[in-house]
Amino acid sequence: MCAAQTAVGLVFDRLVGDPHQLPHPARMVGSFISWLEGVLRRRGGNLRLSGFALCGCTVAVAAGATFLLMACLGWLDQAFFSKAQGIWSKLFEIIGGGLVCGVWFSWRSLGDEALKVERFLIAGDLIQAR
Repeated sequence: MCAAQTAVGLVFDRLVGDPHQLPHPARMVGSFISWLEGVLRRRGGNLRLSGFALCGCTVAVAAGATFLLMACLGWLDQAFFSKAQGIWSKLFEIIGGGLVCGVWFSWRSLGDEALKVERFLIAGDLIQAR
């Protein structure tokens, strides 16, 4: 990832954030973790081993999904921009990579959620702050 992609990702995340009404990769990963944890707990057995399995599977699924997305972006670049060679291909690479990165930064959403927790703590409501 280059500095330009990072900048595009940060600007995109700051402007758009993580819309609650749209499917979001971080939410999908969270749902996957909840589902797999339930499966592993129902199975019983060694919880430490289940924790390692949960971690390994989560990393593998997230990495696999990211690889597929980047492969699709590479295919689009080759299919539509490779003949143009130059500015359009580079621009697509920067913007496409930046948007992918922006989805994972969560800078804006983490700040918004931290402010909600702060308000509950100031009000003395520890239960709601959790």
